[in-house]
Amino acid sequence: MRRRVGLVFLCALVLPLAVAATASAQMRVTPKTPARGAVVNVRSFNGSFSTAAGRSAVSIRDGTRNGRVLRSTSPDARGNINVDFPLPADLQSGWHLLVATQTVDATGRQVGFTPIRTRMRIAGASAGSAAPGGRGGSPGSPLGLWAIGSVVILLATGAALTARRLRTLNRPPLGS
Repeated sequence: MRRRVGLVFLCALVLPLAVAATASAQMRVTPKTPARGAVVNVRSFNGSFSTAAGRSAVSIRDGTRNGRVLRSTSPDARGNINVDFPLPADLQSGWHLLVATQTVDATGRQVGFTPIRTRMRIAGASAGSAAPGGRGGSPGSPLGLWAIGSVVILLATGAALTARRLRTLNRPPLGS
């Protein structure tokens, strides 16, 4: 039983380290509220993309990882992108999610820790419209969710160990 608890505890410590790599990937769009057809700048930070051979160009898409490609570009030597491009004139007003993806050419699978996301609002949307929920956007990260999850796991582990200890202390001795 101790080995299982140790394994769970080890997983609770190691898993967040794997997730932390995605927390550092950031992307920004400037301006945040462009008009249709306006030129925007999209930049990524913290070496979000691979420059290794056999990797596709980075595709900046509208909405989802399979959405309409707005622009493709190659990452620089540090694995970042910095590209200016005009938005299509037929984009609807309102909030849009920009998703940057990169794939491995041979398999078509996404490169690890992509896509990264950010939001922008196309001018013309009503002033009272709110940003869609969910992760993404400027430099927000899922570390808050990771911290809450880690605390819940540690509390559950502590409660289980405490309950087990109490059960063994309150158990009558054998043979009495």
